[in-house]
Amino acid sequence: MALPSIYGCENSDIPGTRRVLHKETTPPEGTTVHPGDEIVVEITWSVADWIAPDLHKALDCVYIDNRYVAQLSGGERPTPNDGHFAYRYVVPADVRPGSTICDQGFVSGPNGEEEYGREVSNLVCFPVGPTPSVGPPPVERTTTTTTTMVEQPPTEQSNRYDQQVPPDTQPVSRPAPVVRARDELPRTGGDSNPARLAAGALTLALLCRTGTRRRSRLRRP
Repeated sequence: MALPSIYGCENSDIPGTRRVLHKETTPPEGTTVHPGDEIVVEITWSVADWIAPDLHKALDCVYIDNRYVAQLSGGERPTPNDGHFAYRYVVPADVRPGSTICDQGFVSGPNGEEEYGREVSNLVCFPVGPTPSVGPPPVERTTTTTTTMVEQPPTEQSNRYDQQVPPDTQPVSRPAPVVRARDELPRTGGDSNPARLAAGALTLALLCRTGTRRRSRLRRP
């Protein structure tokens, strides 16, 4: 775990310190940075340079305009001799535009010659640019869309369906025809034979006519 402000960066320029560490940064060296930007540091070394499984410390030392800034520096103590150390820091908000921010790796441990052997990396620097201006938030525009419904004429198929469906109407009720009974002559006697009745009626008519003629003759002077 990286810890801030670990003692040791002030020993990076002691005589006998070897500059053999390799260092890479994101963004690359020489990139213009701005307040609030993050700088990621990767430091590597040869494991064979050291005789112990753990080293005393691995640091990243940060400088602004050649002045050591303990608040931005940090590292691990102790650190495993695995040949790698990573660190990151953020460009301060109050750093002046036109300044230069630099950092340098530092490793210390037993190397077979002395208990506190020292190795450092190349010095990587970045020019500091002005704080990016923040413009007003974009105006959100609201677009209103009006949809006009167009009534479509009925299709031929819908017309055909309409013709096949009978209208929903109730049938008109008509009064039933009144059947009138035919006029019938009253029946006399108990004979129900129509031929006999007709013959009797004819005979009766002839008798009546004959009687009428006789009375007419008697009345003449």
